[in-house]
Amino acid sequence: MLAVNGPPGTGKTTLLLSVVATLWAEAALKGEEPPLIMACSSNNQAVTNILESFGRDFSVGTGAFSGRWFSDFKDNKRDGFGIYMARSTIKDKSPHQTQLFFKERENAGYFEKAKSNYLEHANKAFKKQDKIGIDESITLLKRALQTEVEKLKQIEQAWRDFIAIETELETRKDTKSDIPKVIYEELERRLG
Repeated sequence: MLAVNGPPGTGKTTLLLSVVATLWAEAALKGEEPPLIMACSSNNQAVTNILESFGRDFSVGTGAFSGRWFSDFKDNKRDGFGIYMARSTIKDKSPHQTQLFFKERENAGYFEKAKSNYLEHANKAFKKQDKIGIDESITLLKRALQTEVEKLKQIEQAWRDFIAIETELETRKDTKSDIPKVIYEELERRLG
């Protein structure tokens, strides 16, 4: 369990978003459903802060892969990546997803609209001239996600190499004055 206590935009909320994004990406790469994550608090504001962070911080970005791929998900307070499961006396007053949200979307008409919108975004993201289907878009998304995972692994290895080189050089008295240059040269050599 990860405990987070802090207003939106703080390091603690960012940590929570990073953990959830990692779990979702891992599930996507395995072809599994994303995990169900619950946030609980002794007050409503903490839960509201988390929901607003997910809507605001996960829904932005630049480029073809950014944002939500469903056009009616525009209200970050209401259409985020979570649901506010409040007691029955306040659930319809919450700006976050409630029973009404699901009632509006759990029908054949909405499904067809959402599918069309999703595929339109997928075609733009993958610069496809011919229309692609759901299965092909999933394959292409997994491939793109795996490419990003590989980049992160390379960055992680480069950081480990940097720390190892720095530690090794700090033990040498004769090169201390030129440590940044030596580290750079050694990293360049190792990374090719």
